Amino acid sequence: MNLANIILFLGAAFNFGSFIRAAFTFFEFKDPPTRQVKILSGLTLASQAAILLATLFGRVEWDLFFFIGMAIILLSSTLFWWCIQVNSEKKLTAAYDSNSPEHLMKKGPYALIRHPFYTSYMLTYIGGALGSKLWWALIPVIIPIFVYYHASNFEERKFSQSGLHQAYLEYKKQAGRFLPRLFR
Repeated sequence: MNLANIILFLGAAFNFGSFIRAAFTFFEFKDPPTRQVKILSGLTLASQAAILLATLFGRVEWDLFFFIGMAIILLSSTLFWWCIQVNSEKKLTAAYDSNSPEHLMKKGPYALIRHPFYTSYMLTYIGGALGSKLWWALIPVIIPIFVYYHASNFEERKFSQSGLHQAYLEYKKQAGRFLPRLFR
């Protein structure tokens, strides 16, 4: 372990800590967590732990992988806190909550991406894995991608069954699911 490992670890740990804290202080829970939510949360936490171990014990050096990994982690943090700021007046419900959507956020990062929180989460996994240069660190990247894709499908179904259905269809033409749309 060297200074580059520690810096990469601290970047990923800060983001994962922010994500976990927001789960309890920012997002609103209207429904008790289901068994499915608990399983998906467990998979996500296990993936976070694996990425943190990879950043600590990986072959982290002051090279291109480190700097790209750190840049991705910083982008993740910036996107996450931008999402928090934009939603500060009207918080979002937690993933898999069964409530019907009451508003459609289309400003800030939402002007480009429909699920920017999930994008920020995935970016930290990718940055940590890339910086660690460990092939097995790709496994804890793939698991959360499936989890967040599944969660985004659930949320999109809620919009399709709500009074915001038509507005959401128009919004989907403008903003990509996890990445900005290059062509509209």
